[in-house]
Amino acid sequence: MHQIFKNLATLKADNWLNELFSNKTTSGSNVSEETALKFSAVYSCVRIISETIGSLPFNLKQYTNNGSEIARNNPLQKIIHSEPNDFMTSMVFRETMTGQLCLYGNAYSIITRKKGEVTAITPVMSKDVTVKVAKNEIFYDITTNGTTKTYTAFEILHIPLFGFDGIVGKSPIKLHAESIGIGLAANEFAASFYGNGANVTGLLSTPEKLDDTKYKSIITRWRDRFAGGGKKGNQTALLDMGMKYDRIGIPPEEAQFIETRKFQITDIARIYRVPPHLLADLEKATNNNIEEQGIDFVRHCIRNYVIRWEQECNRKLIKEADKGSYYFEMNMEALLRGNSEQRAKFYQMMLMNGTMSPNEIREKEGLNKIVDGDKYYLPLNITTIEKLNKIEQNGQ
Repeated sequence: MHQIFKNLATLKADNWLNELFSNKTTSGSNVSEETALKFSAVYSCVRIISETIGSLPFNLKQYTNNGSEIARNNPLQKIIHSEPNDFMTSMVFRETMTGQLCLYGNAYSIITRKKGEVTAITPVMSKDVTVKVAKNEIFYDITTNGTTKTYTAFEILHIPLFGFDGIVGKSPIKLHAESIGIGLAANEFAASFYGNGANVTGLLSTPEKLDDTKYKSIITRWRDRFAGGGKKGNQTALLDMGMKYDRIGIPPEEAQFIETRKFQITDIARIYRVPPHLLADLEKATNNNIEEQGIDFVRHCIRNYVIRWEQECNRKLIKEADKGSYYFEMNMEALLRGNSEQRAKFYQMMLMNGTMSPNEIREKEGLNKIVDGDKYYLPLNITTIEKLNKIEQNGQ
């Protein structure tokens, strides 16, 4: 067996204790696919990508003599476009699968067939799946409620992210646990900081010797007046018994606390290739570069997820005899649309050059077809050189 199969990684830890300690980062934060979602930048990136993929039109297309069209009479069209199973819409299904893909690096669904026809596609939790290879075949062990069942590759729709063996994808969360851990630690520090009054801690000192009663009384009075989220720390401190207050620790401004939090948001955006402005980071955003960043997001982020979806569905859902006639397509064109003025100029150019018919333009805009709208038009003052020469010859 090839060495790449021998070194195949699995997605499940041997036991919960190993997983607990392996998720601990240098920052002290416990980073896993679930805890990472507590960091708003991770949550936003995963949500943006998964919702975008879930909202795109996804259809089964059929080749025709005039190009291709939606295969509306094929049962697979309803499954992929509307109802993949009895309890999910297509958007929820793809959103769920893509969310797990962003977190675990793999997304799995069980393919249900009857008499060779696909009748349902049901997602399972990625953490419950173990991928194995035996005799050059891939198998999936899925554990549900303590019971493990083995499935063949033919029975599982498996979409992986980048990995080292071409079979199992690597979890972005585990690969970048330290970066995410810093973000989680910064959140914990901020919560603790504001919970303790938001004006850093200090030292109360007095030349007098305090017994337990006086000590507890002073501490209680101080905390009641100045500590906690409701005490903003800007009240005047009145100290008796010769006491003085010495501020200790490094103020967050000096420790560049805010800058650290901003950098972690940028770092997570870089990991998922999501433009910072989609994470509400508008520091370097302008009207022009936001539009360009949006196009880059579609090209360099969403497009890669779309291709993974299309190719795996083509491979696993379409019957072998139909693979030359049918294919799945996720339409990204809506994401690349400009504003109304830009679209109008584009359509005018395509219509004037005879590239698109009026009905093709109306279809892209979600409008109904019109009578005689399938004709193609060319300007009367534009022709070929050959035709112009013939006209001149005939005129002579």
